[in-house]
Amino acid sequence: DIWSLGATVYVMLAAAYPLQLPPDTPEAELARATRAAPLTFAQPEWWRDGEQSAAARGFVTACMQGEPDARPTAAQALTHPWLAFDGAIRIDTSPS
Repeated sequence: DIWSLGATVYVMLAAAYPLQLPPDTPEAELARATRAAPLTFAQPEWWRDGEQSAAARGFVTACMQGEPDARPTAAQALTHPWLAFDGAIRIDTSPS
């Protein structure tokens, strides 16, 4: 799922979890938090500076939208400027 991709990338880049919740948080509360909690990028300096950081924040923010319909599809995520190589990535999204 795309939200999980965004959360994983966030953890890899920031070395911190995007949501600060206790380990014993009930599943219903976790689901509510993923839709309602604001996403912040307050950890390392590189989140705030530079073009690459802006692209990384944009990718994570897009993937971690609270509403599933607002998130990119996998094919759309792969064309994001942070991942795309000169915008020339081609993906066959037709059913096999």
